[in-house]
Amino acid sequence: MDREPVNGWHGFSKFISIIFCRLAGNKEYKVNIMNLRSLSLIALLIVLLFVALKVLADVRAERIKVNVNGPCVEKIEEAAQNIEGVIQTNWDSKKGELEIIYEEDKISLQEIEEAISEAGFNTPNFKAPEEVSARIPRECRVKQAITILSNDGE
Repeated sequence: MDREPVNGWHGFSKFISIIFCRLAGNKEYKVNIMNLRSLSLIALLIVLLFVALKVLADVRAERIKVNVNGPCVEKIEEAAQNIEGVIQTNWDSKKGELEIIYEEDKISLQEIEEAISEAGFNTPNFKAPEEVSARIPRECRVKQAITILSNDGE
């Protein structure tokens, strides 16, 4: 079998076709061009799938019950959004819940809770600093501004 140099996408395609030919028992490594492209596309999709699964494995969503209203909610959401590792926050006004989607390998739920308390809001595990709490509206200064919910509800 003559060997020709292969570069770029064609080289990748040829490599994939040789692997599939060996798996199929074809010792001559001959595959038509349509099969070659299809096999390459399938291999590329499999690689992308594994990359996506790795990224999603580190993403977590938690829901917190917000026990205050109006501008207080916006301040809590803003505090959560400004944390490195938080990807997104979603406010559900009907349920009074804030969903926080974050990267587990960069930040923990406890660190998010601590950041919310540093913004002036009491949380289950952290008391807001007095000097910061004094700067937020009076209606936001409640015994516990948020409650951590489990992923199943409460």
